[in-house]
Formats: sequence, structure tokens, C-alpha cells
Amino acid sequence: MKPATVQARAHSANFPTYRWLPKHAPEDRAIARALIEPEPWPFDGGARRANVIDPNEQPPRVVRRVGWSRCLCCGRPHFSPDVVGVRLCSACGGLGGVPRGRLDDEDA
Repeated sequence: MKPATVQARAHSANFPTYRWLPKHAPEDRAIARALIEPEPWPFDGGARRANVIDPNEQPPRVVRRVGWSRCLCCGRPHFSPDVVGVRLCSACGGLGGVPRGRLDDEDA
């Protein structure tokens, strides 16, 4: 059945079993809710770690941890979206990027 036919039947009094469902706000949904990710914060030396929460699970579960860490290749601090899984900065090839090598002149 074509979408236009369904829409016409949903708004017609001749088809009482068809009804148009109201739109729901994303925060009112019970499934397919977005992950709760904290915003990046200013550099703190890597002292703080924040959890990324999946609200679709009951109880909500921690998916990963985000925070500042130092790159294992060049030693520069970077905000990592996964401090356990991503240990290289994007300049050194972290997050699937193309490695560009050390940037010693920027560390000054």
C-alpha cells in the first residue's frame, strides 16, 4: 500500500481502524535513545574520567570512558573519546587517522 493511501485513510472518517500516531520527542522514546556523552572539558592533566551511558539498557550501563590522556607515540595531551581503546592522538594515527608523525615544533 502506498504511503499516500495510508495517510488518506488515517485522516478519513470512513476508516475508523486507521489512526495517525502523534510524533514523540526523542527524549520520550523508550527505545533507540541516544548515548549520554559528556562535553569535552578544559585540559586537567588527565585527572578526570567521565562515563558514556547507554540509556537503552536496564539498568543503564557504561559503554566507555572519555577524558584527557597523553598520546603513547608523541606524548601530547589529547581529549580521547575512549581512554582505554584510543591511546594515540589523531596526528599519530589514532581513531583511524593517517599517521603524520611527531610534530616537535608545535611542542615549544
